[in-house]
Amino acid sequence: ELVTTESNYVAILDSVFKISEEAENPDQQGGALLDQQEMKIIFSNLVLIRKVHTDMLKKLHELELNWTDESCIGSVILEFSEDLLKAYPPFVNFFEQTKSQILECDRRSPRFHAFLKKCERRPECSRQTLTELMIRPVQRLPSMSLLLNDLLKHTKKLSVQLGRTTEHRDVGLLEVAIDKVKTVMTHLNEEKRRTEGQITIFDIYSEIENCPASVVSSHRSFVSRYDCIEVAAEDVLCGKGYELTLFLFTDILLIAKKKTGKMGGMIRSPSNMSIASGHVTLQTKALKFVSLLHLSSIQRVVDILDSPDVESGVVALVYRQTEDLEKRSERCYTVQLQSETQDEKLAVLRTICRHVANTMCRPDPENLLVRLGAKDMALDASDLIVSSLSRTFSSLYKTKQKFGRAFSFNRTPGTPN
Repeated sequence: ELVTTESNYVAILDSVFKISEEAENPDQQGGALLDQQEMKIIFSNLVLIRKVHTDMLKKLHELELNWTDESCIGSVILEFSEDLLKAYPPFVNFFEQTKSQILECDRRSPRFHAFLKKCERRPECSRQTLTELMIRPVQRLPSMSLLLNDLLKHTKKLSVQLGRTTEHRDVGLLEVAIDKVKTVMTHLNEEKRRTEGQITIFDIYSEIENCPASVVSSHRSFVSRYDCIEVAAEDVLCGKGYELTLFLFTDILLIAKKKTGKMGGMIRSPSNMSIASGHVTLQTKALKFVSLLHLSSIQRVVDILDSPDVESGVVALVYRQTEDLEKRSERCYTVQLQSETQDEKLAVLRTICRHVANTMCRPDPENLLVRLGAKDMALDASDLIVSSLSRTFSSLYKTKQKFGRAFSFNRTPGTPN
């Protein structure tokens, strides 16, 4: 079964390469169906995979032809384990881009569309589309792992049936081979998440006007985004009533504001899914950069408790300014998250606390979260009534009390209520 499935897999890879050669052929009527860039995106990452499995299939065929009770399949898999680790990440990590490129070329080029339909009718393609054929490498390693586990089980039974006092030599080799294949799959998952995270950061950078280039960094990963409205506070990011979007990364919190149109309406930014999928296309940038907070400088995350006068979702971030090393002044930014319930708000705050603690190597993220009432924060109902129109009057707004009188940033808070 291992030889049969490997033969079928290599045959599929060969069919894909035949398609690529025909699509690239400049001598056909009308010239090549795809340009060099399109060919590279769709087919280039399959070259190493095809070579590894072609060589592996040759070894398996030789083993099958010269089979004895002492033959070991595990040794063949181990021989190619490092090659598998090198071959698969480039393809799997960018498979979504490969699919998108196929669909785009199919939509844009009638010649390529007709060519793909013709290829589907070939016996070796079995009426499968090019995208369906290209997904096979993503599926191959998991199916190989299942086959090797099944083979290991039967090899152990063989030792018992032959009345051996020791296990078959292939048992140990198969166990190591299975671990190697699992290592490749784990590495693929980690690489895929890292690659998707980098693509997401580029998309966010492209979405925000005047976004600092330093946001794009290989050591940084995107965590989540939260829409909110700024409410009353002595320290402001933009002003009361401004619609903000918070982008949480593993080490920074990027704050942007919704840009206003000519008629004063807010231009909405894309949904979370559109960013995560890596297909954000904007005619104009919907957000404008406001500030960048380093998580290591966040001192407290305040959950402002709900009351009859306070709507759900109001939170505050106590941040230590580090630009002026002598003053090291602190700021408190108050916003209302667009969360439906207290549980949802707490989930957001705990996520922020966890990443703040990670940047400071603290084992106690729960101690960063403080729960206070609106009165403890020197806020009343009028301070917290916000709308997108109230930003017009934000320059006239002054808080009735200094926030520092109600809450000392340097004081260690008591146990949360």
